[in-house]
Amino acid sequence: MSEISYAERRRGRRYYKYIKSLLSFACTNAESIIDVGSNGVDLLSVCPCKYKVSLDVENPLVKDGVISIREDFLDWKPTRQLFDVVTCFQVLEHIDDDKIMAFVGKLKKLGKVLMVSVPYRWPHGKCEDHVQDPIDIDKLEKWFGQRPVFANVVVDDSAARLIAIYVNAELTSLVESSNNGNFVDFFRFDYEYEANCAERT
Repeated sequence: MSEISYAERRRGRRYYKYIKSLLSFACTNAESIIDVGSNGVDLLSVCPCKYKVSLDVENPLVKDGVISIREDFLDWKPTRQLFDVVTCFQVLEHIDDDKIMAFVGKLKKLGKVLMVSVPYRWPHGKCEDHVQDPIDIDKLEKWFGQRPVFANVVVDDSAARLIAIYVNAELTSLVESSNNGNFVDFFRFDYEYEANCAERT
């Protein structure tokens, strides 16, 4: 019997359903999208974009209508000036300290809307492949130099993941003007997450 792939093991999880719903909305008027660090997971099918790219150092998504690139993100040279949507899910926790700022900086320059997810407050050592745990909003702010315009925590199988959305300077001004300068109440979702965990114990 063949080993179940990373993508197959995660197919029905609440986290991926939530991500897909956000992507469906984010890609409504988008022409292009790139998923950085795909690891074979198909999150691009929900996007109506004409130009889809999957990039991974070992296992990019291989599918009709998707440009698959097997390369280290930091070595890769984009052929487009800007993507409408950039995604990077469950990747940043694997990036070493000496590369994380360059990695995040390249993500920020790559597109108009950037959606990332990371394990939320996982204790150091819970996953041996993670070098950045624990991660929270403050740590993301240190890397990105700003707070996201949207953030939420999804609890799935007793594990929490933080999803954050950033936009470029032009869109930031638009969001601020349409939202009276207010983004999300980060303390509220932190509180709800802590309460959720207390109910499970």
